[in-house]
Amino acid sequence: MRPPARDESAVFLLYLPTVYHFLQRLFAQTKQLRSALYLPVAAITSGG
Repeated sequence: MRPPARDESAVFLLYLPTVYHFLQRLFAQTKQLRSALYLPVAAITSGG
């Protein structure tokens, strides 16, 4: 049984841009969703 240091780090570096792009898109979507959810809530609470 060999230590999986070098291969796993190579795979990690290979997948790093994909993970970064995925997280960036996910964060942008959640930011849009949060603003879209926040507007009706703000209108309801300020109008009440």
